[in-house]
Amino acid sequence: MGCNRRKKTVMRLVTLQANDLVADTVQTISPYYAKLLKAKGYRGVIRYVPTVTVTELINCFNEGLAVGFVTYADDFNPFRALSKLHDLGTPQGHHLALDVEGVKLDPQILIQKERTWCAGAIAAGHIPMRYCGAGQLLTGREMYLMPYRAYWHSCSDVVDRFGHEAVPDCHYMTFQDKRFNVALEPGYVVDNNHIIGDAVGRFPIFVEGSP
Repeated sequence: MGCNRRKKTVMRLVTLQANDLVADTVQTISPYYAKLLKAKGYRGVIRYVPTVTVTELINCFNEGLAVGFVTYADDFNPFRALSKLHDLGTPQGHHLALDVEGVKLDPQILIQKERTWCAGAIAAGHIPMRYCGAGQLLTGREMYLMPYRAYWHSCSDVVDRFGHEAVPDCHYMTFQDKRFNVALEPGYVVDNNHIIGDAVGRFPIFVEGSP
């Protein structure tokens, strides 16, 4: 007697290109939302690891959208995100962004926490990215000397604890638009992100697939 098993989603890595437009949102990506993003010209969407589901991934993949992943702000426990990625079944080799903003820590403690987080991501086969938000404390040089391999500039001004603009030596790979919480339609809100690539030619790696 046969059984009706759901076909496993096959995912693969995809490298984004200069001038790609990517949304990030806290909202669940329904089939209609995915169609809307595609119709508005988005190449992909970044979702928060703790809440994204396999169903959302399939909705995106059905429309040819790539998906990237970010933690919630200042969640320095790498294993929460990595466990969720394992459950989702994403392949090794894509970027995983740590959201760093509004930090209330000694800078050296922050650096150690971020180094530990990066080590966990690398050990799991992923590429650590830093989302650099307001109040992130570190200088551009301090950012660059950590094990990150990508930097994402938030919609905020990114300054260090000395009040100077913070730019890593390799510069930023992705810029979030200054206009945040953009309504594509009533009830569908995103932040826009512009892919430019960094100074050494690296671009974000997302996942895409077929249901």
